Amino acid sequence: MRFLLFFSLLILPGCQQESTQNEGPVRTEAALIYENGLAYDGCAEHIQLLSDSLLYRPTPATLPLLQKALTDIPRQPTSNGRAITIRFVNTGQQTTLECGWGKKSQVGELEVLEITKR
Repeated sequence: MRFLLFFSLLILPGCQQESTQNEGPVRTEAALIYENGLAYDGCAEHIQLLSDSLLYRPTPATLPLLQKALTDIPRQPTSNGRAITIRFVNTGQQTTLECGWGKKSQVGELEVLEITKR
């Protein structure tokens, strides 16, 4: 009986912490990131996950992580994108991405946790 009580006390705090989050699980995926090219291609900085080829924007709080990665990681020879591995949480929210000379689209929002060169 003591073992069951001890085990419950160890497990319950972890369960409570998980249930208070309103966001999705932490994921790690291959992606491409693109710099703010509004002046020459009409697109603000964004993320393209390779698993679904959709475009995403970082949350305003995590935009500096994307901007730092854009300065630290070199472009690919055949693309303006930079090949990265990204750890993130999909917030489930939609945000606006300006891409295509004034065209604004609703895209998914990611809370970026870490970006590393792939």
